[in-house]
Amino acid sequence: MIKRGKFLTSFTVGIAFLVLGNVPAWSDVILSGFHGIRIYDEGTGAFVLRTGAGEEEEGIAFGKNGQLFGLVNDLGGGWIAQYSPQSYRWAGSLGPHDFTGVPLGMSLGPDGNLYICGNNAFGMKGGIRRLDSRTGEDLGVFVAPGEGGLGMAFEAIFGPDGNLYVSNWGGSKIIRFNGNTGEYIDDFVPAGSGGLERSTGLVFGPDGNLYVSSETTSTVLRYDGRSGEFLDKFITAGLGGLAWPAGLAFGPDGDLYVCSAGNHAVIRYDGKSGAFIDVFIQPGSGGLDNGPNYILFTPRPPKVKISQTSEGTVVSWPATPFNCILEAATSLDGVWETVTNSPTGNCTHLIRQESGRADQQRFFRLKQAQ
Repeated sequence: MIKRGKFLTSFTVGIAFLVLGNVPAWSDVILSGFHGIRIYDEGTGAFVLRTGAGEEEEGIAFGKNGQLFGLVNDLGGGWIAQYSPQSYRWAGSLGPHDFTGVPLGMSLGPDGNLYICGNNAFGMKGGIRRLDSRTGEDLGVFVAPGEGGLGMAFEAIFGPDGNLYVSNWGGSKIIRFNGNTGEYIDDFVPAGSGGLERSTGLVFGPDGNLYVSSETTSTVLRYDGRSGEFLDKFITAGLGGLAWPAGLAFGPDGDLYVCSAGNHAVIRYDGKSGAFIDVFIQPGSGGLDNGPNYILFTPRPPKVKISQTSEGTVVSWPATPFNCILEAATSLDGVWETVTNSPTGNCTHLIRQESGRADQQRFFRLKQAQ
């Protein structure tokens, strides 16, 4: 059985007693690579289970409703596998098969679509392609093969500015594309900047800067998140046993987790200093014998803001990677009714003060939509 973490807090506002429920009710680390998808406990790094379509799966992403998507590389072609929230059970394929060539990275965009890194091989389509995460419709090429010098796209992520950043493995650079049109903007990190060789994983950190894995040199480099200027070697060569670094992720603890593909492990570093902390997922744990290339943490609960106005109490929360629903009940074991549902953008709910009902408490919870 999978152990799950809980996010639960409560607070009293005026006559209302609010509960922030499980959003989501599980806490895992997801790894993917040549031999499928594996799940690990977020707190301990212990192996939990292996899932997957039985073939090579590279890029991974969580959908708006908490489902896990896996990008399957099927002898050069590419298709999307779906897994149920929490259980990670096989839930069928999404969209057409063979819609891209030699797929690698995959991200969920702000528009709710999946952005897939394809590469020209075996006569397949390359570039960055877009797929509707709800219907599976192939929305076509977003970034054309070769645009801006794009070759083997290892990973693509959306930055704080809304644009798409792509690690170009063969070109040892990070290319920036317009997040709405896919047009080339610039080489955000020029080829070889700071000693970058074979760029793989990339992530924007809590400090707003861009962190990039340099595979050949076994380092993680840091660049200014606005200008792309090289800042420093955040993780020095081979620190803590790092070999062929790939996917990067900042955990809920603020530390940086790095896929060490050369020895099939995940290494944790201090998120502020880059100091080695520990080997969080041990080499070969759960049968890990290739990669890992990509890493994800389950989506985090949104931060809820409470404020008082002349009209009543305002409960609001920002946009999240998943859909959230605010529910209300007159008791914790009562019937929960949906108050509001906001799939996109900021969500705000006003709890009006009602005369004559000061003695009645109301319970509210924010949960993930299914």
